[in-house]
Amino acid sequence: MAGSPKRVLVIDDDRLEVAGLKGHLARQGIDDITCIERVAEAGALLAEGSYHCIFLASLGNGRISEGLKFLRNRVQESTPILLLVGSDEQEQAEKLRELGAADVLVRRRYSTELIERALRYSTQIARLQAQLHHAQRKLESITHKDAVTGLLNAEGIESAFSYELERSHRTGAPAAVLLVVCSNLAKIAENFGAEARGKALCLLADCLRRSTRGTDFLARVDADALVVLLPETSLAEAVVVGNRISLENRQHPLICYDAHVPLVLSLGTTLVCEGMGKLHEVVQTIGPQLSFSQKRRGEIAVVPSGGAAQQPSPEQLQSFGEQLIQGIGLKVVCQAAFDLELQRPIYHEFLVRGPEGIKRPDMMFSVARQLAIVPEVDLSCLRACIESARHFQAAAAVCFNLFPETILHSLEALKVLFRQESGGQTFCIDINCQWVVGGAEGLHQALAELRAIGVETSLDDMSFSRSGLETLYLLRPKIVKTQRDLCHDIANRPARQRIMQRLLSICSSMGTQLVAVGVENEEDLAAVQEIGVKYGQGYFLGRPFTFVGEPPPSGWRRS
Repeated sequence: MAGSPKRVLVIDDDRLEVAGLKGHLARQGIDDITCIERVAEAGALLAEGSYHCIFLASLGNGRISEGLKFLRNRVQESTPILLLVGSDEQEQAEKLRELGAADVLVRRRYSTELIERALRYSTQIARLQAQLHHAQRKLESITHKDAVTGLLNAEGIESAFSYELERSHRTGAPAAVLLVVCSNLAKIAENFGAEARGKALCLLADCLRRSTRGTDFLARVDADALVVLLPETSLAEAVVVGNRISLENRQHPLICYDAHVPLVLSLGTTLVCEGMGKLHEVVQTIGPQLSFSQKRRGEIAVVPSGGAAQQPSPEQLQSFGEQLIQGIGLKVVCQAAFDLELQRPIYHEFLVRGPEGIKRPDMMFSVARQLAIVPEVDLSCLRACIESARHFQAAAAVCFNLFPETILHSLEALKVLFRQESGGQTFCIDINCQWVVGGAEGLHQALAELRAIGVETSLDDMSFSRSGLETLYLLRPKIVKTQRDLCHDIANRPARQRIMQRLLSICSSMGTQLVAVGVENEEDLAAVQEIGVKYGQGYFLGRPFTFVGEPPPSGWRRS
């Protein structure tokens, strides 16, 4: 048959049926046929190479739809999947086609001619559907992209904002908006022409790409304004992203006629919160505050999510700052990470909630940044965590979050504190990969000194960005924790599975433990275990808890 598939995968546990099907296929000149008995075995085969066609039998367990979904998420749209069902399952044919089946054949009723016709038509339909989907995605990409920078346009970012607003409300995870305005674009156009203005915008867009994660959304929303939408990001972390953008911008000036022209940026950020309308309304809230950042020599304007009217007064800020430094009202909670095979903790991560009025960590460190007391507040939180860990008798290590700037500025104080308080416990410092701004050489040396007194390092929110990999190779942490988004729905996302496999390969080559963070259901847990990840953390395994009056968990505490 002209245009016959060259490689065929057959999934069927009926050997007699398989032999008959192979005979039909052989008469059409198809001899590269792989036969397996279970759908689960197909995962590894599909990862190694592609098949031009797949036959899937119902296997007598009534779960052919689940097997179809499993395969559909692992093969290209142009790969037809033909189902072999019993006569009593024929009425499901239309539903199975909606789930992605190219055709449905009744077992022991098909002939060579019927299979030949089904293969020809299903292959053509699958190819046309793939072309249609590709054209639809290309059209959507064109209509949602800015012609100058290649970033999302105002319409595209509004769609992403609506999605993130709903997800933030549903999951309780923070999200932030970062506004970046280039205030000298008009002057650049006046001095060097309109072409230089476009070149400056593209340079700024590249700066944003290098400074953000693959899961962030970048857009141009005005003539001189760009926006970064940051999922799973607190206000303090958004400030760090803004600092990284400023640093990247200073290192890559615009070159016009051999002249180096720096781009003058103003940045402002706010949290996404329930009740917000459109993104352009949020941008209009941040915009008027940017003059403040210019007066403070490039500091990022932090705008409360309710608008400027809710900005704490100087007296309130000072009061909050004093409470944080003195540790008044701090509450410590703990969340475990687990060995997924043994179902027992490998470390307990200690987290701090703030006093009344600034309970969330992002609110605490927003106040700390405005008062320029981040290291002092970070040390206060660390002391509260160590005090709680002192009463926490468990074999697993205890892990504390610290900002890189705290480690660099307060190294001697940290060494004294860890020496005094270890008490035989294994301490681990958890550093968010996105907080490491610029080169990490100084941080590497500081962590080496802490490692010399027995304090280990954990690298959180690990991504495949250039800066993320450079940080990983330089710091050589004992533990690497994935981004939370990577685990979300990973059972149904082949691309995320491939990223997880690559991360696992890198960590294994370095002798580093990879922890899958954000495991929230049984399907995602099974998926990360199938990939080979041995350690996990997330609400499905155990939520943050206070342990006063109760023993530490010895196994999974499923919600």
